[in-house]
Amino acid sequence: MKKSWPETYMLSSTPSKHHPKFAESLTAISYMDFDEVKAWQNTVNTIAEEQERGKHYEKFKLEKAEKMIDALEKKIPNLRNSIKNIYTSSPLSYRDYIGSFNGNMYGYLKSSENPLKTMVSPRTKIDNLFLTGQSVNMHGILGCTIGAFNTCAEILGKEKIEERLTQMIKNNNEKGK
Repeated sequence: MKKSWPETYMLSSTPSKHHPKFAESLTAISYMDFDEVKAWQNTVNTIAEEQERGKHYEKFKLEKAEKMIDALEKKIPNLRNSIKNIYTSSPLSYRDYIGSFNGNMYGYLKSSENPLKTMVSPRTKIDNLFLTGQSVNMHGILGCTIGAFNTCAEILGKEKIEERLTQMIKNNNEKGK
């Protein structure tokens, strides 16, 4: 296990239904190397196909959760005292539930040396079937957003998207005056 983990993380929350100024839950995610869970790579555990991975795996996940909470408490002091439940996942979870290679979160491995080799077009050979998401264009959250714009441009036309974005920017600038 990496001693410096997590080096980075993404934290998100949703407002409470009853107290909208407060969060009921937090989601924290960070990168994890598949090598860290390789000892359990021959196990599968989903709701449809339950298989315990054993006490060592549960201990591993608990240690990871504790390290994540330690990192979060640097930004949110005493967070640990407000936690009711913890749910964890690992690259094995991603692999088992969505079938991604080695549990990766961001689609196909991309190469900056040959980006066109892994570029997926939003337009398919089937009429009115378009693709968008993490494997189209770029990976990650930004890639999903850019991919969505590319898919919209394929459907509506690049000129229409550019026109709408220009109008939106103009409207926002006028509101800011």
